[in-house]
Amino acid sequence: MLVIEFCNAIESSIVPCNLKCEYVTEPIGIDTPHPRFSWELKASRRNVKQTAWRIIVSSTYEAASAGEGDIWDSEKVMSDQQAYIRFAGKGLSTATRYWWRVMIWDDNGKASAWSDISSFVTGFFSVHDWNAEWFHADYKVNYARKEFNLDMSGKVSDAIVYVAALGDKVNSFQLRLNGKKVGDDVLTPGPTEDFRALYRAYDVKDMLNDGKNVLAMIYVKKVSVILVIKYSNGMVKRVESDGTWKHTDKGPITFIGYDMDFRRGRAEEYNARLENEGWDSPGFNDTLWSPVKLDGFRSEPLFINAQLVGCKVCEIIKPQRILFRESNIYLVDFGQNMSGFVRFFAEGPEGTEITIRYAENINPDGTLDISTHATNEKTAYYTKYTLKGKGREFYQPLFMYTGFRYVEVEGYPGCLKDDSIEACFVHSDVCDGSYFECSDETLNMLQKCSVMSLLSNIVNIPTDCPGRERRGWTADAFAVSEAECINFDMVKVYEKWFNDMVDCQKGFGWIPVELPLTTVTFIDVIWPTACILIPWDVYTYYGDLDFLKKYYAMMKNYVDFLSNICNEEYMFIKGHISAGDWLANDPASSCYIASVYYFRSTFLLSKIADVIGDAINAEKYSKLSSRIKDSINKKYFRCAGDTCYYDNNSQSANAHALFFDIVPQEYKQKVLDSLVAKIKEDGRNTTGFLGTMCLLPALAENGRNDMVYTLITDTKEGSWLYAIENYKLTTMSEVYPLNC
Repeated sequence: MLVIEFCNAIESSIVPCNLKCEYVTEPIGIDTPHPRFSWELKASRRNVKQTAWRIIVSSTYEAASAGEGDIWDSEKVMSDQQAYIRFAGKGLSTATRYWWRVMIWDDNGKASAWSDISSFVTGFFSVHDWNAEWFHADYKVNYARKEFNLDMSGKVSDAIVYVAALGDKVNSFQLRLNGKKVGDDVLTPGPTEDFRALYRAYDVKDMLNDGKNVLAMIYVKKVSVILVIKYSNGMVKRVESDGTWKHTDKGPITFIGYDMDFRRGRAEEYNARLENEGWDSPGFNDTLWSPVKLDGFRSEPLFINAQLVGCKVCEIIKPQRILFRESNIYLVDFGQNMSGFVRFFAEGPEGTEITIRYAENINPDGTLDISTHATNEKTAYYTKYTLKGKGREFYQPLFMYTGFRYVEVEGYPGCLKDDSIEACFVHSDVCDGSYFECSDETLNMLQKCSVMSLLSNIVNIPTDCPGRERRGWTADAFAVSEAECINFDMVKVYEKWFNDMVDCQKGFGWIPVELPLTTVTFIDVIWPTACILIPWDVYTYYGDLDFLKKYYAMMKNYVDFLSNICNEEYMFIKGHISAGDWLANDPASSCYIASVYYFRSTFLLSKIADVIGDAINAEKYSKLSSRIKDSINKKYFRCAGDTCYYDNNSQSANAHALFFDIVPQEYKQKVLDSLVAKIKEDGRNTTGFLGTMCLLPALAENGRNDMVYTLITDTKEGSWLYAIENYKLTTMSEVYPLNC
């Protein structure tokens, strides 16, 4: 059979490539015993398609090379499916590497060659599988180390280290092995509720020594670690967090801004003279260190999940200009607003203090404008580094990030040059190669500005802004989720955040307006409809049915909560609505906006129920959405002669009605005409960010691409391009007009 398939493969014009497991190429630490497989097709001719597939999963690379699926052999399956194919073989073990490959058949019945071999490593499937102790932390910087011996005479076949932590605004830990940082991620793992931990997994085989080794950790929140070393003879050695580790809270990081409510992570101070030199390497004398403080019995989180997609320094940006000001202060302009931090090299006398202050804008006199960090802020977000005076020194902050384009550097010894300082653009690793480019450079500029804005707010969770709050406001997220699904690979980021959403939902269905680590408790019926709107976008653009199934119960609970608090006309009192179409120049009434999002949620929930096979609830929510639509039309739809419109005839009101398909078919053209007339009368868009989400597709889907083009190419005051060109924006501002 294999010989026949190989011969057929010679004639096949299609080959499977870009193999992924759980959305990731060769993931390390997956948290499910039933992973999903996906691949792309590479063909030598047009109009070719897959008609069947076969997956093998093997316990060794050699077995996979021989085409032997000793863990799972799906055999030939007649299907054109290329994504989300679930593993259906023998039970997978935790903390184990597996190899897999795929063969497909084309539309002529010809088999391809086997794909290249790919691999995945399992992590832990529940908190009960995680048997290491948890280190106690209380927002001060802790240092812990564990020295262990390793006999390398037996060949090490694999070495994976797993680090679990509770999260916050910025970083929770940095793992080190034999004097080096493990992994290239930063700001790990991001915010979580205090009963859910996330773990990262790293391949550290090439970092191990024969003989003495040291596993070390810097941490500010509860952490736990498991290192699994496997030998080719089958032996396994584990190094875990336990009471034998040594600990100190004395070190070079003397201050982190973790006492600033929701603005935690706004500052870091590092005194290099206080470094414990060699503390993370073998041979360090830790006799003055204490046993690590453990968190005690029953202190472990309730849930634990893998974080397969983390934050990285995704781009290094060099200074565009460096200006010297008085009193040994430099102004550095990186030419691009971004989320992240600055790192630098410096050489100077011991005790020299270098302070870097961050801002997104500057004042006319060249000083920093820190108003976007907080309207009442007196001090810029900053880092301070004190030199130890031993040659050239390097500093990159560990527990701080913000939004910035400009930095003010004070106290730098000598002349600050562009090869000594650079900006690190930090965001979740979601870029998938997608891009947009056209012949109109102004549109390319608008696209770049938008993409940079989106990426700067994808930092472990979707955030509202990278500077002031860095919080997971739910409506801010759903307003751009379609754009993010088009431009990036968002599923793993959304999956993490939706686990947070499940954690935060109350028993009666209410979901906070921002999460996790909620800091506000008011109810707004519009914002949490993200629990339905975003999954629908994920399904629409990725075809991931499992995402809908996983969060279906949460969606139903929220819609049922809305049904319990609305009145008999399916309307809401103002006490249930806090924002409406946020920052609209001509807002629709908040009660109207609340009702249309109630309709949209029930309408989409009926479709979701249908596609996952829940016919009873599909009918239930379909009927409910019809009643809500009828009520909206009865209360808010108005016609005066040939003029038909919704609510107050604002752009936002009509755009919502058209985009959400509330308008009766026979009146769509008239409502569209009212929307177009209002845009022309106003001379620009007047919507808030909810209305803007609806405005362009409402026009495009109803045959007015000309108006879409007019809006996005408009350069008059009040337009997007006017703001970009006249205020030299490189990311979009929250408000308009701008305070800059």
